Amino acid sequence: MDLIEDNNAQFMLLAGFLIGIGLVITTVMLNSIMFEGNMAIESVTENSKYEMINLMQITTDEIRSAYRNSTEKGGTVQNATINFTQQVYNFSADLPKIYSMYGGGAKITFENWTNKGYANFTENGRPGGKDNWTIVENVNVNYLSIFNFTINLTGLIFRIEARNSTGYPVWSVVFNETKYNVSNATYPANYTIGDFTNGSKVNLSDSKYLFKNSVSSSPTVSIHIIYGSNAFGTYKIEGETITRHFTRERHYVLNTTIALSTAKVKANISMPVSVPW
Repeated sequence: MDLIEDNNAQFMLLAGFLIGIGLVITTVMLNSIMFEGNMAIESVTENSKYEMINLMQITTDEIRSAYRNSTEKGGTVQNATINFTQQVYNFSADLPKIYSMYGGGAKITFENWTNKGYANFTENGRPGGKDNWTIVENVNVNYLSIFNFTINLTGLIFRIEARNSTGYPVWSVVFNETKYNVSNATYPANYTIGDFTNGSKVNLSDSKYLFKNSVSSSPTVSIHIIYGSNAFGTYKIEGETITRHFTRERHYVLNTTIALSTAKVKANISMPVSVPW
């Protein structure tokens, strides 16, 4: 009788042990399933994000390429816009063919610059964009070859500034509707005031702006825009940084919309594209 009772107790202990092991195994399996599910969701999200970023980048590159190709040839504005529209239209027509291979679709809508005003001098080229920003850093002052602006003022003042490597302003020019005022931080008393016509083209490499003389003692400078929302127009700066050649140029901001549809995501993205760069 004692032997039977001892066996029952052992079976109860063994059953409890097996149940405990089963619970541990079940918990580990559930955690593994949940982890793999989360990883799959994150993978889909990451892939979709990169897919959208990639489409936005190639669309931006194509629109800028079309603008440069159509305007650098010269000719009339009408012919330039026709050539621009044709190149972007061809690109837009090819996108659905590419995405249809994967069961999705893509479409872009765009505008040209006919009857469109120049961009603002804000960071993103829009009236509500960042007012004070940096166009380029670490410019080698010996190789700054082009420094052209077409300035149309809409407010009181618009300012362009050069700062040395420590961030200290070594030169600046301030425009209002009738005058410009150049300041040289190296020699605070050395400044010049001249007449300015709203909407005129300004080459800051001209000696009257004292730019090269003012920054000659600094190996490198950075170029900054202050009060950018007070003006609109075009700019082009070309030269050398410490490591490479650069061009910064903007005429217009063209509004573009991308519609993307795949098995993973659907999105409608509006973005401004600065041209030509």
